[in-house]
Amino acid sequence: MGEKSVYAQIKKQNGEAFAQEIRRFHNGIFELPNLKNVVKYAGRDAKPILDYLLFLKQKSENKNTTEEILAEDPFELLEKAGYNAYVADTFKKQNAIRKYFADDERLCTFDDPYRYQKYYIINAIKENVDQIKRENFKHPKREDEYGTSVISIQISKWRGAVSIKNRYNHTVNNPDNTFDSNPDNIIPGLSKALEHYFNILMHPEDALDLPDNYIVLNNQLIHYTEEWQDVYFGDHYYVKDDILHELHQDYQIMADNFIIDLKNKEISSPLPYSHDSFPDVLNAEIKGKKLALTCDDENNHYLFADNVQIMKINSQHEITELYLPTAKELPDCFLINNKGLEKFSAPNMLYINNEFLPNNKECHSLYLPKVLEIGDHFLEDTTKLSGLDLPSVQEIGDYFLYENNNCTFVNLPNVQIIGCHFLNYNHLLKELSAPKLETIGDDFLKHHQYLEKIDLPSVRRIGDNFLYENENCTSVNLPNAEVIGNYFLRCNEACTSLNLPNVQEIGKRFLHENELLTELNAPKLEKIGDESLYYNQNCTSLNIPNNCIIGEDFLYSNSLKNMLIPDKVKRIPSKSDKNSKKTLSFLYILHSLYNLAQEKSRFLKNCFLRRHQNERS
Repeated sequence: MGEKSVYAQIKKQNGEAFAQEIRRFHNGIFELPNLKNVVKYAGRDAKPILDYLLFLKQKSENKNTTEEILAEDPFELLEKAGYNAYVADTFKKQNAIRKYFADDERLCTFDDPYRYQKYYIINAIKENVDQIKRENFKHPKREDEYGTSVISIQISKWRGAVSIKNRYNHTVNNPDNTFDSNPDNIIPGLSKALEHYFNILMHPEDALDLPDNYIVLNNQLIHYTEEWQDVYFGDHYYVKDDILHELHQDYQIMADNFIIDLKNKEISSPLPYSHDSFPDVLNAEIKGKKLALTCDDENNHYLFADNVQIMKINSQHEITELYLPTAKELPDCFLINNKGLEKFSAPNMLYINNEFLPNNKECHSLYLPKVLEIGDHFLEDTTKLSGLDLPSVQEIGDYFLYENNNCTFVNLPNVQIIGCHFLNYNHLLKELSAPKLETIGDDFLKHHQYLEKIDLPSVRRIGDNFLYENENCTSVNLPNAEVIGNYFLRCNEACTSLNLPNVQEIGKRFLHENELLTELNAPKLEKIGDESLYYNQNCTSLNIPNNCIIGEDFLYSNSLKNMLIPDKVKRIPSKSDKNSKKTLSFLYILHSLYNLAQEKSRFLKNCFLRRHQNERS
């Protein structure tokens, strides 16, 4: 078949730009046998695969001149390459390398109890693996020393397709294509050795110089946009267990890793172990409704249910807008793998369970006017949300907007309970309204830069690290707080106003290294932990109530000028203190506190003694 004829076929199948790019690069590629079939699922951009197509052409020309390589023992070769390797022919052996993987980088293989039955698996661990630490590789590269220190070579038993996986699962581009999925790139001769050992015809050459987001199946180049659990998702097809499944484009469409079927009015997922609740929620939303799908000039698709738009799907088959007009509850793991949702609206939603959009980076618009409860990991790590109004929410779980770097205000007028890690590492928040908040978990607003004032009039209990390393907060009002955990306002350099009229207990390192607070009045304080007001240079007035228990290094290195010492203060002694088991007398208390202030501060002028009202002065 002539070049012009092949060109016309490629143009019709993959688009004119695709065909022209091949012709500009190398006309001879059109002579490659069965080119049309090779690139059928290669997408509409030829640039990434040009070098690979040229390689296939040259290999075809040199097929009969390739020198035969004698097969060696594959495990001896891997030992020469520095690996201890074994065949994983049981589920236990298959997952024996799991301990070497970080929690968020573990292979999907570990979740498949039948993987070893479908693939020949060779797990290989570097002899010095314990010396190769993840923290030493701040800028991961797929074939760096850490990534390749533990690898899993997997060969399909019936297709011969090869995949080499490493320790950077989903952290680097194409981690399933380590060493270009060519065993010879680990050590020369390994491909032939594995073929001979397993008595199978492999196709390592199919993966040589393979670009990112491409696999080879039955000598066809397959372009995919996402891979989850060893399922590869393309524009109108997916590859699972080395079988390509093509959608019926007249009534089916890919949306993230889901298939929307207008004919059967259902949403499904090809993933073998999907925990995503999205299909159940959407199936309930569209039940009994008339579905329609439209497309615009930019290849964005819009799904309608009874003439109401409920979804937008972009040209990359990502769900970017979602409207759920009737749904009232979202189960766990809703759109857990989605990265592109920009707008979400659910006007009647009441309950959102754990892991709502935890991997999304693009959401900038949320409308949830009636939601009452929110579970853990709500929009964790999102980066585009600039503000959030949740007028009805009463309870929020852990990791709410964790590491959101763009949110400037949050309105929670009815919230009563907030879990741990609330808005941790948010650097832009300037305003927070939560007048009914009563209970706060650990790490509340930890590592903030711009929050200047915080007023929580109803809060009673606060966990550890409250406002830890908040650099610019000048005023904190907690009129009803009773118990506050460790590291409260630690390393805050700007706080000048602090209202704690009802606080009874504060953990260790309270106001550690604060430089500007001049006065502290806590008339009901019963206990304060170690190193409180440590290196506070400007606190000149301090009021401590009767029977307060004080930890070690209280007021260490300060500029105190006035100290009101109650007559029943108990100073917690160190382990070496001879009086550790005794109730300290008033004179000892007075002596120790006075000496403490004298030793650590040269500015003390007045030391007052306060007695109970029913005692004589």
